[in-house]
Amino acid sequence: MSVVFDESGMRFGSFSDAQVCRIERSKAYLSVRQHVKIADFILLRKRPQKPDMLFVVEAKSSAPHPENKEHFREYVSSVQEKLCNTLALYIAMRVGRIGAPAEELPQDLRASPLDAMEFRLVLVINGFPDEHLDPVKLALQQSLPAAQRRIWRLGPHPIFVLNDAAARVHRLLVQQEASTSTT
Repeated sequence: MSVVFDESGMRFGSFSDAQVCRIERSKAYLSVRQHVKIADFILLRKRPQKPDMLFVVEAKSSAPHPENKEHFREYVSSVQEKLCNTLALYIAMRVGRIGAPAEELPQDLRASPLDAMEFRLVLVINGFPDEHLDPVKLALQQSLPAAQRRIWRLGPHPIFVLNDAAARVHRLLVQQEASTSTT
């Protein structure tokens, strides 16, 4: 069965229901949500002959211009916090520290080996100009604590900042002609 859903004015999908979790709606998150911000969803991509890749995805309808320094800094800090908290929550669910993974996580997200899994932190901004993507990506990379990079073995390029057009190319958004289906 495939899953399609709307976030921040964009239609995400079509994903296998065994590989996506709208973690912000999970009982595990609801039990800790006070003072804990998280991203919109997690998505597992299985890759032949390579480790599975987990995408932690935050969707936004807009972003401040990088020249608006204070607002931009707050925005980046909030997104970074959500992405990191979501990865931590997923791992806590997987190892049984919070929630009931068998009930809340789809099959592939429960079964994929954590030790080899690669992680990607993804921000998708609806309608954002291409020329402003790199400054947001750079700011997010700089805001990610070095300890988290090392502990999670994030690798050299763990962060992706995409607009809706790029997200469509990366198969995170449904193609426009297919956007009439819902789940």
